[in-house]
Amino acid sequence: MPASLPYFLPLPVIVPGTLGAVIAMRDRIRSRNALLDIGAAGPIAGLVVAIPVLAWGLSLSQVMPNPETGYQQEGQSLLYVALKYLVVGPIPAGHDVWLHPTAFAGWFGLLLTMVNLLPWGQLDGGHIAYALVGERHHAIARWLRRALLLVFVFNLLRFGLPVLAGTSTMSPLYVVMNSMSWLVWYFVLGLLSKLSGGSEHPPFEPGPLSPARRAVAWFCLVLFVVLFMPAPMTSY
Repeated sequence: MPASLPYFLPLPVIVPGTLGAVIAMRDRIRSRNALLDIGAAGPIAGLVVAIPVLAWGLSLSQVMPNPETGYQQEGQSLLYVALKYLVVGPIPAGHDVWLHPTAFAGWFGLLLTMVNLLPWGQLDGGHIAYALVGERHHAIARWLRRALLLVFVFNLLRFGLPVLAGTSTMSPLYVVMNSMSWLVWYFVLGLLSKLSGGSEHPPFEPGPLSPARRAVAWFCLVLFVVLFMPAPMTSY
């Protein structure tokens, strides 16, 4: 498949400095099986690196008490919490793993993989979902983008209600900042939709998805669920 070099997306306001990369292809992906292969290859390859790097970094990290204010909590996904438990063991209440830089690099790999697995448009997750369910993916993509607004509202309530009730000392500014991530992605997906001609995926030629690739597709969608972080970064 003729493709461009990666065009990296800079984001200097966060430590890693990037949101990943965009790769352009000269023609649409014609085969359903090829579409699945291209969509699944990147996320799976990324995890093959990110998980051992994260596990190694967690083994170098320390469990310490959380201060009341002035610290940041990285996003928690089901897979990340499970890895912390397996490598570090039970964490006492009021404590957390203070990440070694290697662990942070592995965690950020999980975050980027999760974003790339969003079943929307021409993200890798969109390739996978379209290869699996065909044109039904168009409706899934529209509802997925709307669901990001619900996650934004959920975070506002999760962080804001304890402040209103007097049980949290979080700054109102932090309440908004901690809730903004998925609102930002709502607009980013809208921008990508305009730049790429819409959220609908280009069609492939008729043909079935092989059983092995169907299993890989479901595996990747499960990966998205266990990697999802309601709040990618929380400031206290």
